[in-house]
Parts: sequence; structure tokens; C-alpha cells
Amino acid sequence: MPENKNEEQEDIQLRSEEVQEILSFVPNWMIRWGNTLILVLIAGLLLISWFVKYPDTIATEIIVTTAIPPEKIYAKSSGQLDAILVSDNDEVSKNKVLAILENSANYKDVLLLKNIIDTLTVNYADFYFPLEKLPMLFLGDVESDYALFERNYTEYKLNKELKPFSNESLANQLSIAEARSRLSTLISQQRLNKKEIALKKKDLERFETLYKKGVISAQEYDQKQLDFLQAQRSYRSISASISQLRETINNSQKNLRGTEIRKVQDQNKELKNVIQSYNQLKRSLKNWELKYVLLSS
Repeated sequence: MPENKNEEQEDIQLRSEEVQEILSFVPNWMIRWGNTLILVLIAGLLLISWFVKYPDTIATEIIVTTAIPPEKIYAKSSGQLDAILVSDNDEVSKNKVLAILENSANYKDVLLLKNIIDTLTVNYADFYFPLEKLPMLFLGDVESDYALFERNYTEYKLNKELKPFSNESLANQLSIAEARSRLSTLISQQRLNKKEIALKKKDLERFETLYKKGVISAQEYDQKQLDFLQAQRSYRSISASISQLRETINNSQKNLRGTEIRKVQDQNKELKNVIQSYNQLKRSLKNWELKYVLLSS
């Protein structure tokens, strides 16, 4: 064991001497040119830095924005501003009116009408619009559509309040009731007249027998015939009156049904006209807004 350790130590010493010899050996070209090469490189860098200069200040463009940047608003049509409704540095909400372009309408009237329409809850089964509460409005491009709506709504409201067909229906109903009362009276008279005819017929037959026997004169017999004929004439007259009354009742009933039909048709027509003109007015206001109003987005 001691011999092996000695051999290993000698081997390490031998190898260490060889490594030291390699590391301690410097080639001759490194000694001659090394320093010169380093000086040349330094001189080259200095020369390049003389011709190539990096600027101290760099010119560039930047865009500075805020958390809520300003926004450009463009009008849909050209024209001068009639009114600016906000001030500088004001905070505006979405769809706020910023400015109005010059036009033939009074923009306050148009905005008033538009605000009413936007906040109005419409019940198409029972349409209502506060027309009577509005002042005289100057609406420019919207004027014709507003006038059409105003006329249709006035007709609709008057027809609803005055109920002209109700009066006509009531008149027909009264006429039918009166005719039925007269018919009942005539039918009663007809029954009595029919009994009267039967009695006069028997009376005439008796007088005819007496006349044939020579008991009564021809004048008395003729008078009984005349009474019988008058009773028959009265019966036929009553029958004709009954027929006329029944025809009158039928015609009145037809008129009553026709009145109810026209009533429903006119109500539906007027309501349809009001709704159509109301929707057209809304479209006209929207077009005016797009054309003359600058809104925030």
C-alpha cells in the first residue's frame, strides 16, 4: 500500500510539471504583434467614432391623450351653428345635445316635442297625446307631419268624446221600440176587427134570410151589407199598417246594425290614421335630429 501511494504522488508531480511547462510557454508572434494589434483596434474605434456621430437629441412625434380623450363630432349637413348648448370643459353624457345647426325651426320647440314623444308611453288600444297642453310650435321641416298628426288626433278624440254613432244608434233603437209598440196595438185591433167581421157576417146572413122572406126592406139589407164591407175594409187597412210597421222595424234593425259596423270601421280607421301619423312624426323628428343636431357619442 505505501508503494502505491508513492507511485501516485510521483505521477501527479510529473503531470504537474508538464502542465506548467505548457502554460508558461508564450509564442513568439503573440509577443511581437499582440500589443500592436490592440493599439490598431483602439485607433480604429476612435476613427469611426469621429466620422459616425450619434445625435444628442432625437426628433419624433408623440400623441398625448387623457383617460377620457376629446372626441371629434361631425355634422351630417353643412351650415352655420344656431346654438351651442354646452360650455368648454363640460362633462357630457351619451347622446347629449351639444349644438344645433341653423334651420327654419325653433330648435327649442322641436326638442320639446321630441322629449314628450320619447317619454310618452303609448297605448295603441286607447291612444292619448297631451296635444292640448302644447303651446304654438314652430317646427320647420317637421311642421307638415305634425299638422297631419294634429288633425288625425283631433278627429279621433272628438269622435271618441262626442260619439256621433251612439246618437244614431239610439235614434234607431227608439224608432224600433216605437214601431213595435204600434205594431202590438195594431195586432190587437186586428184581432178585434176580425171578431167584428165574423159578427157582422152572421148579422148579414140573418138579414139576408129576413130579406128573402120579405120581413125587412131592401134598404135595411143593403145597410147591413155596407156595414160588413166597412168592417172588411178596416181589417185590410189594419193588415196593411201591420205589414208596413214590420218592414219599418226590419229596416231600422238593418240601419242599427249598419251603424254599429260603420262605428267600428270609423274607429279603427281613425285610430290607424293617428298611429300612422304619430310614427311618421317620430321619423320626421329623428331625421331633423340627424340633420341639424350634434350629439355626443
